[in-house]
Amino acid sequence: MMRPMKSRTKNRGVTLLELMMALGVLAILIAVAVPSFRSFSGSSRATTANNNLVTALALARSEALRRGNFVSVCGAEDEAMDACSGAEDWSTGWIAFLDNNNDGVIDAGEDLLQVFVGPGAGLEVTAGLPSVAYNSMGMMVPNGETLVEFEIVPPECTGQRAIQATLNTAGTVRSARVACP
Repeated sequence: MMRPMKSRTKNRGVTLLELMMALGVLAILIAVAVPSFRSFSGSSRATTANNNLVTALALARSEALRRGNFVSVCGAEDEAMDACSGAEDWSTGWIAFLDNNNDGVIDAGEDLLQVFVGPGAGLEVTAGLPSVAYNSMGMMVPNGETLVEFEIVPPECTGQRAIQATLNTAGTVRSARVACP
């Protein structure tokens, strides 16, 4: 019986020079990709925060119609998410609640409908008012305002990456990308 011939070439692996060149190319790719990824990540988180805000406002409007009573949404005071902050900074999160006396504050006996945890990690959410209320017809209670603007700004914002959500007196929300402040 005949034996197969062995190949006389040796497997030599990669040289140090080839390894250094591959690492150099990898470093260049990472240097280009990381800033783009951070920008994309911040923009994506801003979009998620906007979607949660629009959801909270839609929930409040539908509950006001369903219950035939005032329903409000306010910026949360702290991580406990059980009180309104009374400020226009909603970065901690927001709360939808039955607001029997339409004062924009959660009082004893008023039902907490849903809590929306803030976007965290440097994302800023500001509103034109400390709270927004809907009446039994699903209309935004004016409080002297015809429009309420919310602004969502990701960290290290550049270009058109901020989001502005505008709530009108009919109770509907329109969102658009805007230039970073």
